[in-house]
Amino acid sequence: HLSLTALGLVGLGLFSYQTLSNSLLAEVNNTLAERARHVADAVAVIPNRPIEGVSQEATDEFRSPGVYVQIFNAEGVLVARSFNLGIQQIHAPATDISRVLNGENFYDSAEISGSPVQLYFQPIQRDGRVVGAILVGESLVGLESTLSRLRFIYAVGAASVLLFGLVGGWALAHLGLRPVM
Repeated sequence: HLSLTALGLVGLGLFSYQTLSNSLLAEVNNTLAERARHVADAVAVIPNRPIEGVSQEATDEFRSPGVYVQIFNAEGVLVARSFNLGIQQIHAPATDISRVLNGENFYDSAEISGSPVQLYFQPIQRDGRVVGAILVGESLVGLESTLSRLRFIYAVGAASVLLFGLVGGWALAHLGLRPVM
């Protein structure tokens, strides 16, 4: 009976952990896509202005702690990035830049200073043609920290339930068999 309880507990823990993990990552992805749309709209508002004319302030409007923005021109050259990147930049492989300049939106992941970052690539379009690309990234440190705490809580909770079940079962068995002895 205890083994079925343990198995059920582990199954429930794994299911709820995976569901929460997927939900949190989907929320990060939705936020990235929304930010990229805002940046693309801001850049596309002035159709005669070249992508190279985008100022740092334009990218910084859309950043927040742990959210990074980079803008590339039609040749794939980085022309603007959010101030919070400092001297760093998010490494975007040429194949990814090529994909987004061909009109594809997609998610990817990378590391900045050893921290995991979820990325979203979106083309910038003017008059129906791609004139640049936006890369928006968000740090996953908070998400991973939350999931780590959840794993710890689940492990302690499962161990506690099993320990109490084992001790309680032993105590009940000992008391139940005592009059027979």
